[in-house]
Amino acid sequence: MTRTPFNKGDKVRHAGRPEWGVGVIDAAVAITQDGRAAHRLTIMFQNAGRKTINTAFAQVVDADTPIAPRHVPADEDGAAPSGADAAPPTIDELATLPESTTDKLGTPRSHLLATLDQFRFDNTPRGMIDWSVAQSGLVDPIAHYGREELDRAFARFLRDRDKRLRDIVYGLERSGQVDVLREAIAKLDDRHKAAMREALARK
Repeated sequence: MTRTPFNKGDKVRHAGRPEWGVGVIDAAVAITQDGRAAHRLTIMFQNAGRKTINTAFAQVVDADTPIAPRHVPADEDGAAPSGADAAPPTIDELATLPESTTDKLGTPRSHLLATLDQFRFDNTPRGMIDWSVAQSGLVDPIAHYGREELDRAFARFLRDRDKRLRDIVYGLERSGQVDVLREAIAKLDDRHKAAMREALARK
């Protein structure tokens, strides 16, 4: 469960970015966001450096709280349901795109944003480790799956992610919703814009 209030020195994890690893709170300030009590936290994460997080938008949990694997629904605090951490996903489940990228109840815009979010995992060894931590909820996925198995699953994930992006973009262009595309691209940093351009250039 998310602890309130947060205290300097607390060890926490970002439930939506488990690949950032454990973080130590440097500062915690009580704020009000849209009429609700929240906290602005400055956290030094082992794999992502210093981040400022608003708990009205991000789920921050105690470092010892298991994080739900992507294929297991999390509770309202982003923690794994009881026993979920005992059953990591199969390698095939690990390689699949998050449901948010294809959800039948979603919109082309929500599919696009969810797919672009997956571009935080670049095609590097670090990207593969971050992806496997986020997908599995495991602190050390290599110990569970093995490097070669993860390499193959990650390659499949990247291929499917890039194809999904192409399908969404071409669908938006065909339906005349180019403004949705421009709006999403404007929010990307240069690294993610480059990755998107590269994905769209592939046949």
